[in-house]
Amino acid sequence: MPVLRSSVRILVAAAWFLVPSLASAVPITYVLQSGSVTITVSAGGTELLAATSVPLDLGNYVSVDEAIPAITDLLFSITNAGPFTLTAPYAGYDTVTIDGATLTPGAGFDGSILLQAGGPPFNNYAYSVGPLNLVPTISAFNSAGPPPPPLVSNTLGPIPTTNLAGVLFVNSTSMNFALIGITLGILSAPANTNLPDLVIKGDFFFQGGAVPEPGTALMVGVGLLGLLALSRRASRPR
Repeated sequence: MPVLRSSVRILVAAAWFLVPSLASAVPITYVLQSGSVTITVSAGGTELLAATSVPLDLGNYVSVDEAIPAITDLLFSITNAGPFTLTAPYAGYDTVTIDGATLTPGAGFDGSILLQAGGPPFNNYAYSVGPLNLVPTISAFNSAGPPPPPLVSNTLGPIPTTNLAGVLFVNSTSMNFALIGITLGILSAPANTNLPDLVIKGDFFFQGGAVPEPGTALMVGVGLLGLLALSRRASRPR
């Protein structure tokens, strides 16, 4: 029995050190349950829509591996946002609707992040990540009369976007996340108008969310509880 108790104590001590190591070695996926995106529309640097905030879809997520550290995966999407009334007509259009937009990592994605301030209860990272693929569906129309000539869209397939920069806050129970200046769509006016492209952008803000426990850390934690129970049982006088 002394040998058993000694072995159990060694395993328990090893598990205490192993749990944080395994937990940090597994990317944690934060499924975001609340947040918003601020939409802006401009043409040639002229603002055509004052910043307008709309709620985000549930199920957006970001995966973070703090051992690297890096953002390893992400999904941000919007559905049925709008209609947004422009402050001035654009090529005869006065309203824009985002029927859908999905943002995912692109080929060669680099999600490296830099720890700026760390320690309980949260870590603060600076990020500059990309490239990212954007698959948008944007529509524009004239609310006051017949439709003008159709706009030419270059958003029919995935669009590789430039790197995005911002700040990432990681918390064991919640997180704040921001992606600033994401291009959601670009519409070109008819050739005979010589107008600049209509650019639709979004600033994504997330607050709160569900933080699933990493599977590996969970299994080790269960094993640790079992070892502790066994240790107590072995130490009881008979």
